Amino acid sequence: MNEVRFLIHRWINPDGERSTRPLFLFLTVGIIVSMVCSWIDPAFYSKILGNLNPMIVFPASGAAAYFSLVYLNRFGLYFIISSTTVRKLFFYFVLSTILGGMPVLIDLWQNFPKDIHVLFPESLLFYPTIGLLAEIIFHLLPATLLLAVFRSKIKKHPWMLILLVAAIEPFFQVMIGAETNRMGLRDVLVFLEVFIFGVVQMKAFLKYGFLAMYICRMGFYLTWHFIWGTLRLELIW
Repeated sequence: MNEVRFLIHRWINPDGERSTRPLFLFLTVGIIVSMVCSWIDPAFYSKILGNLNPMIVFPASGAAAYFSLVYLNRFGLYFIISSTTVRKLFFYFVLSTILGGMPVLIDLWQNFPKDIHVLFPESLLFYPTIGLLAEIIFHLLPATLLLAVFRSKIKKHPWMLILLVAAIEPFFQVMIGAETNRMGLRDVLVFLEVFIFGVVQMKAFLKYGFLAMYICRMGFYLTWHFIWGTLRLELIW
């Protein structure tokens, strides 16, 4: 069993954590799936992307992600860091499924719109691909920009990097999700729960790599979008 695991690891990552093969394969699969979905249904991503063309957004983001991670190698950040184990990834996945309960509690207190979720079976392709895009836009590219500008100064203060990057997605979500020009308590709670989750994701990214950060989002989505997205239609509506 250990020999099989070793051979698989050598094929996926023949040059250690600096290998770009797993990164390239991961991004390529994500881009292909997203483009096929967009080709079959041009409005597949319109809930999130609006009028933006996913046939351009996903490939451009994938290319940016590839070169960003290649650049981040010099700071000791990789797609999969060598200290990563299945147990560590599973820990972050489970933690993220628990954190996915935060928006559920907010929804129970003050309901979000009925159509906030993409439902099964479309969700099986929608959330893994849109989650990849979210990681690139909200975490990977901002982290790359900060490290490119401030270099080792900010790398020496990882919590500054974590907090700055983690604040981007909740700010964006609250700004586009606010129903009026005035922020209410629900908006504040949404900001806090997305920010807390972002901190966990960035911590996973710095310790174990981009894949760990993506796995965190899938754990969060499992609770919030896949499970609760279906249950709430029966319990609330």
